[in-house]
Amino acid sequence: MIIKNKKQRQQYLEACKISVKILREIYDKVEVGVNPLELDELAGRLCEKYGVKPAFFGVPGKKDIFGYNSCVQINDAAVHGVPEANYIIKSGDLVTVDFGIIYNDLYTDHCFTVGVGEVSPENKKLLYVGRNSVLRATRQAIAGNTTGDIGHVLESEARKNNFDTLKKYIGHGIGTTLHDSQEIPA
Repeated sequence: MIIKNKKQRQQYLEACKISVKILREIYDKVEVGVNPLELDELAGRLCEKYGVKPAFFGVPGKKDIFGYNSCVQINDAAVHGVPEANYIIKSGDLVTVDFGIIYNDLYTDHCFTVGVGEVSPENKKLLYVGRNSVLRATRQAIAGNTTGDIGHVLESEARKNNFDTLKKYIGHGIGTTLHDSQEIPA
């Protein structure tokens, strides 16, 4: 999305603040003994509380319409996990929640990954490297740079720390639709 004026920028900041507030409340509920569907249902209740719509609910997929408020991945599932009621979060799990809202016809798309309980040293390293890679990469999000500048930092940091990046998925723009242009290759 290209923000065209101050009013549009302010509206988008408001949408992001609400989305992050909801995501923080979900983050606070990720713990041993919870199942992913409970987190998804919480996302739905929080959308109602804040007067917004969940951005992922009803999105057409390869097989069906997505019938959840969020995507919840456990451990090695990469993206777009379906929140399952029959899985109970255990100590050592890595839980990723991907979530967005629609507010004043603007879409958000945020996520977090958290280690639950006693996390292995390798997974602690993965969380640390992932967070620091994103923080370093965002410094490249300046006028005149490209998405390739951001991607280069992300991939370089991953490889430097003996991790890899996914090649099967692409990034996307966000704003007036959930998947605005441009597609951003891995």
